[in-house]
Amino acid sequence: MGMSANLADEIRTEEARAKEAVAAAKATAAKTVTAAKAESERKVKEARQTAHRSFRERIKAAEAEAESKAQAATAEAEKNAAAFFDSRIASADEAAKWVAREMVAAHVRR
Repeated sequence: MGMSANLADEIRTEEARAKEAVAAAKATAAKTVTAAKAESERKVKEARQTAHRSFRERIKAAEAEAESKAQAATAEAEKNAAAFFDSRIASADEAAKWVAREMVAAHVRR
């Protein structure tokens, strides 16, 4: 019976070691999963921030380009308006002179 008692003790000792090893493996696995989740969440957050930053930069660039085009269009329109005015001012002066002559002539005939 001495040998079977030793064998039973050894089996119990090995079972206890196995349970400890399983518990340690579970704890390690839980830590690994937790760390992986944290890393995943960090990377997702970082990706969102990068995407948001990139979006803001693209919006800013588009606004700057639109502002530049608007200024160029406004300058072109002002130039065209000035050229139109300059081209019509002489004929307006002539028309004003003609109206004045006609009015004077009409009053003189009375």
